[in-house]
Amino acid sequence: MTHWMTNATRDGKPMRLYLTTSERSVAADLAAGRGGSLILETRRHPGHSGKSPDTDEIDLAVGAFSYHISRRGLKQTDLRLSKVENIPDGLEPYDFGGNPPYAIRLYEEPVV
Repeated sequence: MTHWMTNATRDGKPMRLYLTTSERSVAADLAAGRGGSLILETRRHPGHSGKSPDTDEIDLAVGAFSYHISRRGLKQTDLRLSKVENIPDGLEPYDFGGNPPYAIRLYEEPVV
């Protein structure tokens, strides 16, 4: 299991986004196939280097952050993803990716 974080803004206000990937979330995402898999969608983009099981978790994180950002009125301010030790408690979850049960639970944290 790996926890990821990236930075974004909403209406100019900074946000941190978090999610967790695992072998289980990768399997659930890939089971959705073309048109439903965040991993496969990420790998379609030119210049993306991941194309193997060794990059499944980061490919899922990239796809999940991109998906969420594009649908929630956010702008990613740093294209890098960071691994973090844990995700802060008490943040609102957003579930998506693959088919229910969903592959990803993403959290938003306003930065004050």
